[in-house]
Amino acid sequence: MENDRGRSRRVGFWCKARLKHGPEELEGETIDIGLGGILLKAHRTLPTGLPVQVTLHLSPRIRPLDRVGLFVRVLGGNQTGIQLGQLAVAERERL
Repeated sequence: MENDRGRSRRVGFWCKARLKHGPEELEGETIDIGLGGILLKAHRTLPTGLPVQVTLHLSPRIRPLDRVGLFVRVLGGNQTGIQLGQLAVAERERL
């Protein structure tokens, strides 16, 4: 299931994610993912505009993917759009 959201292609994909901003940490699950960002479901959100360290646990067989991201939007309830920084070619292939 692929569709366009903004500038990048998005794919429905579930994995565990951990976000960190200073001393605050959130755990959640991805709803969809693309080269430009992720849509995340968590029990709570942070204000938009905050930079966060994003760790995606894509599979138990491979090491987690760590990226710097930016909270860009909050959707109804507990869904947050996070813009990811540019990915290297090797990281794009892992996605």
